[in-house]
Amino acid sequence: MSDAGILFFFDYSSPDAGQTVSLGLYRYDGTSGALSKITAGLFGGSITHESASGIYVQGANGRWDLLRWDGSRASDQDFTACQQEPGHFASWCSASATGVGVGYGSHTGPGPGPLTGPWCPAAFTRLPGTARSTSFPPELCVQAAKVSADGKQILISDVARQSSPEALSRGRCQSGYVTFDETACYEQRLWMMPVGGTPRRLRLSPGVPGLVPWELSPDGRFATGQVDDGLFFVDLQTGTVTPLGTVRRTALRWSSNDGLAFVRGAAEDLWIDRTVVVTAGGGPVREVRLPQRDWAIGIAPAWDPAGRRLAWIASRAGVAGASGAAQDYLDGKGVGDRRVLVGDLISDPVEIRCGEGVAEGVRWSQSGTMLLLLCRRPGARVAPFDLWLHRLGAPGGASVALVRGITWGGVDPHGFAPDLFTQTAWSRALATISP
Repeated sequence: MSDAGILFFFDYSSPDAGQTVSLGLYRYDGTSGALSKITAGLFGGSITHESASGIYVQGANGRWDLLRWDGSRASDQDFTACQQEPGHFASWCSASATGVGVGYGSHTGPGPGPLTGPWCPAAFTRLPGTARSTSFPPELCVQAAKVSADGKQILISDVARQSSPEALSRGRCQSGYVTFDETACYEQRLWMMPVGGTPRRLRLSPGVPGLVPWELSPDGRFATGQVDDGLFFVDLQTGTVTPLGTVRRTALRWSSNDGLAFVRGAAEDLWIDRTVVVTAGGGPVREVRLPQRDWAIGIAPAWDPAGRRLAWIASRAGVAGASGAAQDYLDGKGVGDRRVLVGDLISDPVEIRCGEGVAEGVRWSQSGTMLLLLCRRPGARVAPFDLWLHRLGAPGGASVALVRGITWGGVDPHGFAPDLFTQTAWSRALATISP
């Protein structure tokens, strides 16, 4: 299946299905059909970016690795984004799809003993092809930093180095301040900084206690943040904050033109009150609701590369407290009879069945002509997931199985499924790679 390209995916055990699968990253070659487990180094965590050079894998303790499409791991000399200097790795790192790295802290930590004030770890930017990093301005006491996918903007969360005595009352700090020892409060701040530029203080309006925007749009102009189950959209140019509603375990999907798609709803079960919502640039917020009963629930949205079409998973709605819904989900009927919808949000969408099972996830190829489908075999508890390739517009809606029998933690009793964007990487999602 040569047009399937190269696939990487994680797999891991189900705690209750009686099957043990060692955590690992697997590679599927569409040309040969070969499936192999990657053994070059320790991989775990999630897939963060796909690039022409390979995929960025985020693991434990802030470690990032670059895995090439041929399955080999880039050496520390080749992948330097998370190194302040050769051989010195940041404890926390963020890397862009273009190879720009932002890191802070070191594996040695702040040292023994209690903290009596803010810990201000060294923070740096590392550009591709450079021998050394560039330190952040010394006035910043960085607590977190993240670079946009295009490698041009950095969002920084820090605290003031000097305390604010007026913000402390009875051992507690007022909103917008933090204490480390219950004797002094330090102001929490947000900054935007162009890579290679000067930081600009970002003030949110209206202020939302506890809100730290963190999920950046690809160009770093916008972000989302959560406070409890509340989701907020933030314009990082103006600081304007827009509430988006209540969410729970939602996946946020940015389009290439700053469109945002997510799933609204916070019930414990995914077949209760879930709606796909779209917005762009802080503009109107639109719920994607359709009159068909079989399409009442919407989850797992994915934009096409142009940001004009949306694919998502639809199913019937369940009733809160109703018995038998969880079994129906497992059996792939009623609330569990999930399928893919594809449309331009203007005309009626096209319905796509998921291989030999029900749909749980979807991704687009860069060409916009193929979909990678995550399918689940109804009734199966052991190795229940399969990956299929669907060619849009092909006679008969040609779908082909690529990898069968993935465990992925087993079937969740509340209807949640693995995230194709963090658990898989696909060469066909890129325009600049041929395999």
